[in-house]
Amino acid sequence: MVRHGGVEYWREELGMFPEPGATRPSYGTHRAVEDARELIDRLGFLPNTTRVRALGFPRLATRIQVAGGTKAFCRLHGLPQPPSRAQRDRDQN
Repeated sequence: MVRHGGVEYWREELGMFPEPGATRPSYGTHRAVEDARELIDRLGFLPNTTRVRALGFPRLATRIQVAGGTKAFCRLHGLPQPPSRAQRDRDQN
């Protein structure tokens, strides 16, 4: 579809206009990092994508997956690394 004009082109061409408010603003890197920092401030670390989705951040979870996981996302954006399972176990005892 992209090679033939993309979704926006064909939507206009076919007269299919979205209803007001139906389109979402872009979720860029800046917004993803802001959301990640919010979760880190709240929880003390950035959790895995399943928990990120459950906490109401599905678009952030997708960005984390694309980056290669939570640790890779944190490394890529200079965020604190999530604790390892061994660290969490030590901290609980």
